[in-house]
Amino acid sequence: MKIGYRDVWKLKAYRWNLIAGMIGRLGDSIDMIGFSWMMYGLTKSTLYTAIVFGVNMLPTIILQPFAGAMIERISKKKIIVLCDSARFVLTTFVLFLYMCDMLNPVFLLFVTFLNNLFEAFRMPAGTCFLADTLPQDMYEQGVSLNQSTSRTCELIGTGLAGVIIAGVGVKGTLFCDLLAFLICALMISRIHLTESNVADNVPIKQHIKSTMIQMKEGLHYMMRKRVVLIIAITASLLNVGLVPLNSFEAAYVQGALNGSAILLSGLSVSISCGGIIGAFLYPYLHEKISNKWMLLSIGVILGGYNIILAALPYVENRMWIWIGLLGSSFLLGITAGCGNVLASSSFMMHVEKEYLARASAIFSAVACAFMPVVSFVVGAISKITDILPIFFVFGIIFILLFIYMFRIKEMDEI
Repeated sequence: MKIGYRDVWKLKAYRWNLIAGMIGRLGDSIDMIGFSWMMYGLTKSTLYTAIVFGVNMLPTIILQPFAGAMIERISKKKIIVLCDSARFVLTTFVLFLYMCDMLNPVFLLFVTFLNNLFEAFRMPAGTCFLADTLPQDMYEQGVSLNQSTSRTCELIGTGLAGVIIAGVGVKGTLFCDLLAFLICALMISRIHLTESNVADNVPIKQHIKSTMIQMKEGLHYMMRKRVVLIIAITASLLNVGLVPLNSFEAAYVQGALNGSAILLSGLSVSISCGGIIGAFLYPYLHEKISNKWMLLSIGVILGGYNIILAALPYVENRMWIWIGLLGSSFLLGITAGCGNVLASSSFMMHVEKEYLARASAIFSAVACAFMPVVSFVVGAISKITDILPIFFVFGIIFILLFIYMFRIKEMDEI
């Protein structure tokens, strides 16, 4: 009997978890734009926004390999409820301070770190809890529906954020976010199911030690197999290519383009829509273009996008600025979507199954590790120069870097 989305929707625990996840993703995406807008509005500092982006990444990079082991013997439902409740309290406190005009950028940075710390534990707990809501023969349909609805809510939230800020201000996005956290925590707390816990008798220290051994073995494996190391470095570069935009997006839209929060939302929606299409198009493009040539094209487009961002403020016609920004951002999204699928699929193809778990921990760490470093560097540079030269020089360096990588012989094997 063929299993469809209607069948997984009938599962009560899965259905409630799905709806809670959709509400949480909607609130997160609204707050992502609002928080960026608020941070730049408070500080007017590109250095500070870059530091915030870098700090955002640290809990995930540092804790991601160990979070799963640390929560293995604890109820995943309790972890999710605790993390969502804690983020509700933090966001409520931020909203209160903002409305009283008492919000301090340093405190906001601390809250950002705590929010991402909770998220680093919530993500693996959410993955395990999702699996517990589904019978094994429905995993594929359940995960697919969960991811597609999550991405849809992310797009809707990103689009709504600009309208909310334009209508009621940043406080509206904060209120949406805290309400989403509260509803999510309450809904998950009402789900009743038997949680699987395969490691009841294994101490947490042993799990963490095992993770450390896996990472060490994975590192040795990647150093021996040069093509896998090149793939990991390539994935890292693809992530780094978006760091200037992620660090300065509010400053760029608000300062360099004199745009509104609606334009910032449009930029994010364009990239997200492009990413969905890019992931879908990759298998068809791969039939006609080798991964080596595709990577070179992706590197040139990513570098070119940064150069376009540097040039757009000099365009006098506002309509062409909008068209140029949203059109190039959509193309960037397609490029990033293709690049993510290329790196992930190529990694899985070149790593033997018995080494996949060990190598994947290092792959994930390497893929994200340089993002906070580059963010701190471009933030420091922004203290002595405008952000537009940073975009331009970064774009040139990025293109030259991918042209150089094109000459590495292992690129033919990717």
